[in-house]
Amino acid sequence: MGKHRYDREYKRVEGIEFKGNLHWPIRAGGGVILAYDPHRGDDDDEFRLIKMPREHILNGHFNEYHKICIGAGEGHLRYVEFVGPGCRDCRPPTWTIWRLEKYNSAADEGWILENKINVNIEVHFFRGAHPLAIDPCDPKFVYCKIANLIFYCDMLTADTGV
Repeated sequence: MGKHRYDREYKRVEGIEFKGNLHWPIRAGGGVILAYDPHRGDDDDEFRLIKMPREHILNGHFNEYHKICIGAGEGHLRYVEFVGPGCRDCRPPTWTIWRLEKYNSAADEGWILENKINVNIEVHFFRGAHPLAIDPCDPKFVYCKIANLIFYCDMLTADTGV
């Protein structure tokens, strides 16, 4: 088994609880969410991989320009991705938030794009931001960090606040 360096491309991402399972976003294989059911014991079904939505990225890859987080709210698992400027293999820099409609589907299909923000036009100042968390009570709000500033972004309107 090969070793992986934990540099800027492999930053630790916090997991979340959703529907009694623990979830972590994993960059390997073009992006999956690892779901773990701690109540299943040694059953073969205690781990599950959920494919992340990849339609918006040309080559289905991750690099240092991709900042991600997952969260839950209003009964749905959500995935946020900030793709910054400079990624040669990506579409224009965007912030996207996705909602998984069919959580228990074997195919993990059903990711719905809730919103996409054009970084160059709508949030130019915050191009270096990292998503930290999705508000569980109002999932249109994503909490972000840039340098030592933590702020929120309304993913529907691109409004920000501290």
